[in-house]
Amino acid sequence: MIAVRLKVLTTKGNHRSNHMARVVIVDDARFMRLVLRRILMQAGHSIVAEGKDGVEAIKLWAEKRPDCMNPMT
Repeated sequence: MIAVRLKVLTTKGNHRSNHMARVVIVDDARFMRLVLRRILMQAGHSIVAEGKDGVEAIKLWAEKRPDCMNPMT
């Protein structure tokens, strides 16, 4: 099992207690988006959007302002 822990920081750099990350998932493979979604949701994080390429990633980041995004490789 993969454990996923993300520290969520406020704009001032302080750790937000009891706050799981708001995540945008980006991958061109639908299967990988589903795998990442399952892992992150099981860890208690909130998936706010999904995209399939870099263009969508930039658009979704601007719209949703997530705490983090996964890097596509």
